[in-house]
Amino acid sequence: MRGRRGVPVLLALSLVACASDATDTAPTAPPSVAETAGTTSESTSTTSTDEPSTTDATTTSTEASIDDLPARYSTDDLPADSSCEMAPVPATGETTFVFEEKLWAVDETGGFACLADLEGRNPSWIQWSPDGDEVLIGPDLVLRNDGRFVETGYFPENRALRWSEPTGKALIAPNAQTGHLVWRNAHDSTERIDVSFMDRTTAAVYHPAGKHIVAAGTGSDGLGEGIFLASNRGANPTRLGSIEHGEVSGLAFDPTGDSFTFLHSHPDGTTEVHRYTLPFDQLDTLATYTGESATGLVTSAADNGAAAWVVGHGTNANRVELSSPSSFGVVRMALPTESVFTPLSWLPGERLLVGARPAGGADDEAYDVWQWSNGQSARIIDGVQAAAARTPHSPYVELNIIPGSGFG
Repeated sequence: MRGRRGVPVLLALSLVACASDATDTAPTAPPSVAETAGTTSESTSTTSTDEPSTTDATTTSTEASIDDLPARYSTDDLPADSSCEMAPVPATGETTFVFEEKLWAVDETGGFACLADLEGRNPSWIQWSPDGDEVLIGPDLVLRNDGRFVETGYFPENRALRWSEPTGKALIAPNAQTGHLVWRNAHDSTERIDVSFMDRTTAAVYHPAGKHIVAAGTGSDGLGEGIFLASNRGANPTRLGSIEHGEVSGLAFDPTGDSFTFLHSHPDGTTEVHRYTLPFDQLDTLATYTGESATGLVTSAADNGAAAWVVGHGTNANRVELSSPSSFGVVRMALPTESVFTPLSWLPGERLLVGARPAGGADDEAYDVWQWSNGQSARIIDGVQAAAARTPHSPYVELNIIPGSGFG
């Protein structure tokens, strides 16, 4: 099938269920390290096995190697007597992290603030609402903006749930056993609605305007698996593309809502990073990897077109690659050796946060936070339990197009 621009595209994937439904003054910044930009040939064919020609990261600083860079900030400098208050999110965003059972923030000037006392909780994962006023403390708890903790109704190990857009009043996730797409009130998990529009849903995400959902799974139209668009209550489902063989993960919209990005893992070991643009029914390939996996896709909530993912073999997530408006193709982020990396989230201004823990460490082990910005890597803070960017909601456009032929 051809899209409106006449570009032939073929997608061969299958999806896996990935969610379960249960009830003072800034210190002087250290030298940073820049990576060598790589080039990746774009392709609209998802069957391509060409590997991206991203080059190895190189250190350009003569003062320190990437492994020796000191952290810009230290947990030793956290104010011990600081009161905790969920202050408004600054326009430039802030890096937030969990340390010793408190939720902290550091802004771009180096100012620390305690956002919340987690009351004995030390989660290894956090995710902010679209407005940055509430936060998931692990997948099973919401910390409300009034300071109260409420249960989400989802299992603690489920990291596939997503906030509703644009205000974060609800959460959605597919049930791993039934494949039903479940909506829950973020403040009252007993308010639960089945919003399924497929026979089985394996991944789902809200459009930034909040009136639509894009999801992957097995359709109810008898045509097998695919990626679908429907209203936020599951009405008027439309197949955007068909899927055969493999897995899809990491569905995430760009902030304007014009396009979404996802990962496609083929059975033969090839993994591709795709971006689908709704107004043109156009599928583009940002990167292709053969013999290794790409996981952990995160897109920016502030800068359209900024996306990052980790590449490696199994548990050896040994490099982070990204595409952004200023990177001119896919580039590799310079990071320390002997570490395993997790892309966390993006701050405004194309600033990517990445977690780095020692290779072989446990998944819940404390890690160091690094930042990529303007082509350079900098160590931000060491030894935190969890971290994430906190950003205000960016402008978006309503989805008022009629999807065309799609792909597949």
